[in-house]
Amino acid sequence: MKIYIEQAIITNFIIDFCILLVISKLICPTTKYKHILFSALFGSIASLIAPYCNNLIITNALKILTSIIMLQIIKIKTKKQIFLSCMLMLVLSYIIGGAILSNFGTQSASGYAISGVSLLPVFAITIIFTFINCKLITWIKAKITANSNIYDITLVNNNKQLSIKSFIDSGNGLYDNSNPVSLINFDTFSKLTNITLNQYLTNDFNSLNNAHFIEANTIAGKRKILVFTINELRINKDKIKTYPNVTLGVALHFDNTKEYKAILNSCFCFN
Repeated sequence: MKIYIEQAIITNFIIDFCILLVISKLICPTTKYKHILFSALFGSIASLIAPYCNNLIITNALKILTSIIMLQIIKIKTKKQIFLSCMLMLVLSYIIGGAILSNFGTQSASGYAISGVSLLPVFAITIIFTFINCKLITWIKAKITANSNIYDITLVNNNKQLSIKSFIDSGNGLYDNSNPVSLINFDTFSKLTNITLNQYLTNDFNSLNNAHFIEANTIAGKRKILVFTINELRINKDKIKTYPNVTLGVALHFDNTKEYKAILNSCFCFN
């Protein structure tokens, strides 16, 4: 009997830890791993009481109470977070538990159980499933955060107007004297100014307003970039906001795989 108790504790601990890890990534990303460990340990020990509850209502009440205590341990406090976490815990429990029992469970007189031989693949599949989901959650949240800072903008230079997508980067603190500098890729620069690559290489910038080079710190080190002033920049947020005499810099090492073609200065975060 001791073997089955140890097996139940270890199995429930690993599954609870994985479920709580996914919940923390979604609901409360500041949760510490030690709190998840304590919570999973509490849940695995509390699961030993369930077989002695013959009444369905009492069994479900025990599960709900255990879930709430486990969520309190990982520092989920508000009613909304607790409700969402409980629902998520219920769904993940049925998905993971059902998948494990359907693939590795063996029927016995009292229900289904997991054979000792199947424990290692069970743990491996559960951990791999959790790892993939955590990576997916992190990627989706990063994508949502990035998309929330992407806006349609219009650049006005002399009689030329160009509409593109831009990313407001809180980390872009580049200034030319006291003027904030926003970055555009070369293709946008060429379309906006009608300046070719050959003219750029020969420093033929007579058609630009206040064109000159400044030093900028990039991932690749210090580089000189061309900056110039355009007549107007319009950002379409809740409503169109117009900024006159905006300084732009030409980034030759721009990541052109992104949907945005301009990186706005951090000062636009507060406007």
